[in-house]
Amino acid sequence: MNIARASIEKPILTWIVILGCLLGGLWGFASLGRLEDPAFTIKQAVISTTYPGASAEQVARELSEPLESAIQQMGEIDIITSVNQPGRSLIEVEVKSTYDGSALPEIWTKLRAKVRDALHGACRRALGSRSSMTALAMCSASITRLRRRGIRMPRFIASPHGSGVSCLPLMV
Repeated sequence: MNIARASIEKPILTWIVILGCLLGGLWGFASLGRLEDPAFTIKQAVISTTYPGASAEQVARELSEPLESAIQQMGEIDIITSVNQPGRSLIEVEVKSTYDGSALPEIWTKLRAKVRDALHGACRRALGSRSSMTALAMCSASITRLRRRGIRMPRFIASPHGSGVSCLPLMV
């Protein structure tokens, strides 16, 4: 049977079907969840290192490799990727999906400690390979949790101070 002919011959049934679809749509819309800012967990971090004047090979050998080796010792890390350019490198770290949001602050603290310790050793080695005292002052790294939807996230910078390396929290 033709749907158009049936709707013309039985207009009351057609209106009941239309009204039922309209009421069902309104009920579905009203029962839809409306969380304005849904909770989501960011399980990625970017470690940015700068080493002015160094070639990409030097950055990889003297900064990226020691940092990656230290980060790989963490059992919570799933994926590590790095990009080395003259004078700087970016290391992206992703936490395993088995960890929830409540465990992340401890993981980020552990990551900062690993980066701080590895950076301290890398800067000392860089200082030994260069003749100037500026090598230690030039080595620095920042750990940034990736941003989503323009939300401001804490940023942590590790920089050499005297005989050690310290992490300073900053807001970006």
